[in-house]
Amino acid sequence: LVSIGVGAFSLIVAFSPNYAFLVCFRGLFGFAVIGGDHAITYCSEFLPTKYRGYVLVILSVFFVLASPLEASLALFFLGYGKLDWRYFLAVSAAPSIVILIGFLFVPESPRYYLVNNQVSN
Repeated sequence: LVSIGVGAFSLIVAFSPNYAFLVCFRGLFGFAVIGGDHAITYCSEFLPTKYRGYVLVILSVFFVLASPLEASLALFFLGYGKLDWRYFLAVSAAPSIVILIGFLFVPESPRYYLVNNQVSN
């Protein structure tokens, strides 16, 4: 759901017809991004205890590296390139769309199976 929200709201914002529309959907985008923290918990359920800390640190590093990458992308589109801000927002939404497609292949969490008495899965 997080990827759906982030991807959809990013694309909607990219095609905003006016400022009020942009502010409204950019706010909804912010709420969707907050849900991304749950991805770390979800990933930890599938990791063996031995590797859990190592892998979660690497996952967190990707979040840290994404911020300067996004700033560089903004500088390219809005600073040097003098392109429209809509292109920047549309390109920024692309990773969320890729992640959304990837989530179609991710199984339910082990906790979900236990709560729903589907231990054999």
